[in-house]
Amino acid sequence: MATNILIVEDDDIMGKVTQNYFVKKGYHVDLAIDGQKAMEMLQNNSYQLVVTDLNMPYVNGQQLIEAIKRNKYGKIKIIVMTTMGTEAMIAEIFALGADDFITKPFKASELLARAQKLVY
Repeated sequence: MATNILIVEDDDIMGKVTQNYFVKKGYHVDLAIDGQKAMEMLQNNSYQLVVTDLNMPYVNGQQLIEAIKRNKYGKIKIIVMTTMGTEAMIAEIFALGADDFITKPFKASELLARAQKLVY
């Protein structure tokens, strides 16, 4: 059974590049353009991993992480990918319940390795 991943990224190019990379590696990947759309998709799909940006319209990454943890959507693992990599921000993200954090720009192979570690 393929691992289902939800990528939440408001930058269209970044989202599609990330999605295509995972698809080429055999994953089933959905793409949400913001946190609000992601929350709708979480209600109707089963994901093992959410890879989310932080700075997004409507519902930001922090709010999305809180919603995932509050609603207990299975045991979804969360990787945050963002340009904001301050020590305080990273600490806050882990305190909210994220499982990993990667700073943009990143190597696709590194993101894949982190994802595989969480879902296998």
